[in-house]
This record gives sequence, C-alpha cells and structure tokens, in this order.
Amino acid sequence: MTKTCEAKRLLIKFSSRNNVKIFSDGDIDGVFGTGLLLLGLNINDIEIPLKNIRFPHPLSFRKLKINNSILIELPITKGLKYVGENILVDHHKDFSEVTLYKDYEKVVQVKMDLTPSICRTIFNIFKNEFKILPQSILNIIKSIDNIDQGILLNRLDKKVFYAFQLHVQKNIDRKIIVKWIVNYEWDKINNFIEGEREKYELIEKIVKDKINSSQKMYKDIVYFTYNPKKILERVAMREAMFRLEEKYKIVISIGLKNNMAFKASIGTRNPEIDLNKIYDDLRNIDGITAGGRRNIGGVQFNPIELREVLEIFRKIFKKLL
Repeated sequence: MTKTCEAKRLLIKFSSRNNVKIFSDGDIDGVFGTGLLLLGLNINDIEIPLKNIRFPHPLSFRKLKINNSILIELPITKGLKYVGENILVDHHKDFSEVTLYKDYEKVVQVKMDLTPSICRTIFNIFKNEFKILPQSILNIIKSIDNIDQGILLNRLDKKVFYAFQLHVQKNIDRKIIVKWIVNYEWDKINNFIEGEREKYELIEKIVKDKINSSQKMYKDIVYFTYNPKKILERVAMREAMFRLEEKYKIVISIGLKNNMAFKASIGTRNPEIDLNKIYDDLRNIDGITAGGRRNIGGVQFNPIELREVLEIFRKIFKKLL
C-alpha cells in the first residue's frame, strides 16, 4: 500500500466518526485544501457539514482546545491545544504528513513526499477521486502551489492570489469557496478568479509605491509598511515582497493599525536562509506568535510601536545571520 493510500485510509476512518470538525488555516491554500478534502471524503460517501468547518484567526490559536477534528496546517507549534484524538494534515521542509494524535502524542504518522502546498498534499491523497476535476481547476491548484511558495510566476498566479485577497474577508466567504468545490460549481470558481480585472491595475500601482518606499533594516534586509485594513494595499503587499526578494536576502512587510504594528510577513528566495530559525526566536518573546516555512511566514504581535518591532527583528538578525 502506498503512503498516500495509507493517509487516505486514516482520514476516511477518522472522518466516519460522529460530528467531526475541520479546523484549517484561512489562507488560499488552506481554503482550497479544505474544499478538496471535503470533496474527496464526499466521493467516499462521508459528509462533513459546512457548519463544522472553522478557519480560526491566528490570534485565537492559543485559546483553542481542539477535539475530534481534522487540522489543516495547524500544528501544535502554532499554540493550539490538542485534546483527545485529532488528525493533522500538514507539510514541512522535508515531508508531508497525515498524523493521528491522542492529546499531544503521535499515535500514527504517515509521511509522504513533500508537496509545495497543502492543497497539493490533499490532491495527491485523493488523486484517483480527482480524475473528475476539469483542467481549469488543475491549473488553479498549480497556481496555489506557486502562491504557497511565495512566488507569483504567471498571470494566473496573480489572478488567483488577487481574487482571494480582494474578496475573501470573512469565514463565510471562505465557506462559499469550499461549497463551490464540494458542489462541483467550477464555473463559479472560474468567474471568481476572473472578476474585477480593473482593480488589478490599481494594485500594480500600489506594488510600485511599496517597492519605492522600502527601507533598509539590517545589512541586506529591507522592510516596508502597509495598512491591512485597506484591501488593495493588503493584496499588493505580497507582490511587492516577491519583487523585492529578487534583490534582497530577506524582505519584511509590517502591517500597521493606528500607527501600531500588529502583524508582519517575512519572505526570502535565498536557498541558504531558513526562516524557521527566526520563527523559533520570535515565539520565545511574550505576545508574539510566528510560523511558516523556510522561505515565507507570518508573525502576529500584540500591537506595539514600529520602532520596537524593528528592534526585535534587528536583534534576531544580528544573532542568527
């Protein structure tokens, strides 16, 4: 039996229980991955209702006690408390996994080949079931692979990323996308991706503004600030980071609210740099949560002044780089 078959068997057996819930990362990879998981389970005659789907905010992680649930990209290291039996579906720097936990102990762990996105991990697990997917959806999954690696390689990648950032503001929006996938409503997904093209030109202007406003933080590391409450700035943020990463070792975008920093994204395209070491140090500071992969990740703060955030990053970079 292949590892993906083992993983599918474990997921199907666990999902056959009563009142199983799904807790997922709320980014585009987590949302589409959740939709694919539900679709794969539905094809195997197992239905988890949409009301049992959760996309918790990162600041709520430490308050969550999870039981009888499937967790998508929400490992213990993000601060959640596992109670009783749960299953984690995740991908790391070396492998993808489906792991059954009892409290914090691993009971069964199925390791598979590393995938570029959790969406791809779940696609591989239910590959036989997903022969029904049209080419347009397969292309979107490929774009999600790129987006989750922190890169926007082509026009479709940008359309998928921009569409999600422009429209998906609340959990109800995320559940609509999941519903479309489960109900085979491919046209609605394609229309969602292609909508509001006129806003893309405005985003491009903001991208250039953010690049021009970037400042040196430490050695070959730069940062810029943005307002996450302004949707077009939030969408432009990742594209600006991507372009700056072509020139600098590390790029940081810092989200400001009322002139106070409360979140940041970190990205690198340098293969010699592993951002996981930076997340580890950040998590040791009270009031900060951090996580991601070796090339891209996120940080959440209790609101603090920008100068304090810059000092925190500088101290860590001086220590590790």
